This record gives sequence, structure tokens and C-alpha cells, in this order.
Amino acid sequence: MTKPLFKVCYEKIGSSIPEEYRLVRVLSHYGSKDCKNLDMTVLVPERKWAKDSGIRRFDYYGIKSMEVEL
Repeated sequence: MTKPLFKVCYEKIGSSIPEEYRLVRVLSHYGSKDCKNLDMTVLVPERKWAKDSGIRRFDYYGIKSMEVEL
């Protein structure tokens, strides 16, 4: 079974300009003892090139919307 792809609208903490990423694949999520979901590690193919793996860490508070891509 393949993992779903998402369209994510994300705003970096401290920024007021959201960015939209398409065809994002969630690789993992991580947290702490106090909070189960702090961040998620994702693969953003449009940011991938020879010197960049395309892997990003999104803070849950910065995610404005997340939709499944069909």
C-alpha cells in the first residue's frame, strides 16, 4: 500500500506568508513525553535537487491546511 500524498499550506513560525507545497509525502512524526505530535518530517519533491534531499520538518502549529491529493 502506498502512502498518500498531500497538498500542504505551511507558514513558518515568525513569518506571515504561507507557502503551498504539493505532492508532499509524510515520512514520520515526532514529539516528546509531554506532547505526542510536535513536528512531522516530510518529503517535498518540488524542493528536491542535487544538493537538497527535499526533506523538511514541519511544526504542527505552522500547518494551516493539509489536503489529500488525488
